[in-house]
Amino acid sequence: MTTRVLALSGPIASGKTALAELVATRLGYNHIRIRDLLQRGFRPSEGEATRSNLQDFGAALESQTAGRWLADQISQLTNNNVAQGIVVDSVRTVAQIRRLRETFGPKFIHLHLTAVQRILEDRFESRRGNSTKEASTFLAAMSHTIEKEEAQLLTLADKVIDTSTLDTESVYQAAVSSMGI
Repeated sequence: MTTRVLALSGPIASGKTALAELVATRLGYNHIRIRDLLQRGFRPSEGEATRSNLQDFGAALESQTAGRWLADQISQLTNNNVAQGIVVDSVRTVAQIRRLRETFGPKFIHLHLTAVQRILEDRFESRRGNSTKEASTFLAAMSHTIEKEEAQLLTLADKVIDTSTLDTESVYQAAVSSMGI
């Protein structure tokens, strides 16, 4: 049985993880964090698993596979999945979206979350706290090459949700309605 696959995209701090957690909890979807997939393949010899190092690792995988690595990983997970679906938190490239669409066809849904930059910066700063694994600023994190396709992902989404003025529950309701559930 092919499982529904919901892929989330959007800039850092747009609310992707909060939405993924609600979808997993309320709809019984398996929450797949790209960060976790990258950390599994990341070797200690490549340094500490900071945001920047994982971004570099992800960019190298993209360069080598043109998005195939992610579609293959999600496909393997769907073969063993007993959940209602999988929510992917989060896709970063046009190639990833294209490969996931090719692999899952009509079972694939792409939601893009966005917000105005000031709000994204504030959310990033409040989340970052004293973490040494995060970039020093929102702009530094967004300047990495793997984040450069974010604007293009917006144009490929089945639905775009502006989270600037929405609470998490409202984002969830907008997402669920666009999923046809």
